[in-house]
Amino acid sequence: HYLPLIDPEIDFAARHRADIPCKVLAPEPDFTKLALAKDRYCSSLSLYGIDSPRTLSRDDIAAGQRGIAKCPGSFGGKATWPIDSIAQFDALPPGAFVQERLEGSEFTADCFSQPDGELFVSVRERVEIKSGVCTKARIAPHTGIQYIAERLLRGYEIRSPFCFQAMS
Repeated sequence: HYLPLIDPEIDFAARHRADIPCKVLAPEPDFTKLALAKDRYCSSLSLYGIDSPRTLSRDDIAAGQRGIAKCPGSFGGKATWPIDSIAQFDALPPGAFVQERLEGSEFTADCFSQPDGELFVSVRERVEIKSGVCTKARIAPHTGIQYIAERLLRGYEIRSPFCFQAMS
C-alpha cells in the first residue's frame, strides 16, 4: 500500500496509480486537482453547499478588506502572505491570488470511507501551529466539519482516506 501525504504527491499518485506497483490510497484525480486549485475553492465547493473564502480583488483590498495571498499548489503555510494594503497586493509574485482572511479556529479532518458507505471523521482543532504544521491539537467531534466531509465524500465519490482543513 502507498498512502501519499502532501497535496502534490497525492495528486501525482492519483493520476499515475496505474503505473505504481502497489495499491495507492488516494482519492480520484478530480478531487486531488481541486486540492491544488486553491483559487477555485469558492466556485468548486459551492456546488456542494460548502462555504469557502472568496477571492479578493485589488479593489477589495483598497476598500479595507484583509486577505491572505497564496500561490496555486502551496501547502503547509508556505507561499502565503497576509495582505492588508495595496502595496502588499501589488508586490505579490506572478500567479498569486488573494482570498478573504478568516478569523476562528482551524481544524483538520481525517476522513475514512467505510465499506458500508458510512464515513468516519476524526476532527482535530489545531491548537498550536509551527511553520504550518500542527504541533498541538484537541480531538473532538464537530458537526460542521462532519457535514463538509460528507459533502466532499458524496460530491467527489471518494473511496479512499482523505483529509482537509477548515475554519469555524
